[in-house]
Amino acid sequence: MADINDEKTGELIINDIGAEDTKPSEPAAENNIIMDFTVVADGDFSKRPKEVDDMTTVFDENGRNNGVRKAEYAEFENQQDERAAEISEVIKSNVLTDDVTGETEPVAEDEPSEEKNKKAFDIMDMIEMVVFSVVFVVALFTFGVRNVFVDGDSMKSTLLDKDMLIITDVVDYNYGDIIVFMPDNAEKDARLNKPFIKRVIALSGDVVDVNYEENTVYVNGEAVEEPYLGSLVMTDKGNITFPYTVPEHHIFFMGDNRNDSWDSRYEEVGTVDSRLVMGKVLLRLFPFDRFGAVK
Repeated sequence: MADINDEKTGELIINDIGAEDTKPSEPAAENNIIMDFTVVADGDFSKRPKEVDDMTTVFDENGRNNGVRKAEYAEFENQQDERAAEISEVIKSNVLTDDVTGETEPVAEDEPSEEKNKKAFDIMDMIEMVVFSVVFVVALFTFGVRNVFVDGDSMKSTLLDKDMLIITDVVDYNYGDIIVFMPDNAEKDARLNKPFIKRVIALSGDVVDVNYEENTVYVNGEAVEEPYLGSLVMTDKGNITFPYTVPEHHIFFMGDNRNDSWDSRYEEVGTVDSRLVMGKVLLRLFPFDRFGAVK
C-alpha cells in the first residue's frame, strides 16, 4: 500500500488499493468483513471528526460496500440476538402470542377422538332441532293449524289443565275425536261464551243413550268402547232425557271426566252446530314429557 501526499492540500491520503489489485479482495470465511475506514485531516489524528470513529465499512459476500455506522450495526445485531432469544423462550414455554394484543395463551393440545365425536354429535342434534322447529313452524302456517291451551279438568285424564295442544283448522272429525268449538247457546249463558274442548260421541241423526247401571254409552243401540275412561264410574247424569236424538248438522259431545264435565247431557249446553267447530286436536306440545298424538 502506497501513501501519497497531496501537494495542494498537504493531506495524507491512504490508498487501500494496490497497483495490481483492481478488484475487492476475496471475502473471509464469514459473509461480511468489517473494517475501520478512517480519514485523517492534515495527518493529525487528533483532528479527525468524532463521527469518523463510528464509521464502519461492511462488505457483502460479493465485495460490495454497504457502509453503516458501528453503533447502528451493533444495535441491529443486538436486536437480532434479542429476537432469537424471544423465539427460543416461546418455543420452550409452548405458548402462542396474540400479534394484536400481545397476550399469550397456552397451545391447545389435541383433544381425544371421543371428545371430538361427542361435540360433533351435539352439533348434529342442535342442527336437527333447528330444522325440526323450522319445519314445524312452516307446517303451522301451511296446513292451517294453531295452538290452544286446556283450561279446566273436564277432559281429565286424557288432557290436563294447562296442556298446550295443536289443532287443525281443516275439520274432518269422526266418532271419538276431540274437538274445539264455540257452544250454540253462548248468547243465553255467559259461561258458554268461550271455546269448549270435548269428545265427539254422536253425529247428526244418531240416537244416544246412557246406561248408568252398566256405566256404558250407546249410540244407535251399540255400546261405545271408551278405553280413555279407565275405571271411571259415571254418576253425573245431567238433566236431559235419554234416549236422545241428535239434531241435524249437530254434534253430541261429552268430556272424558264424566263426573266433572258440563256437556251435551245438560239442556243448557245442548249439542253444537257442526259449523261452529274450530278444529280437531292433533297432538300435545307441552308438557314435553307428555308430548305426542292425542287420542
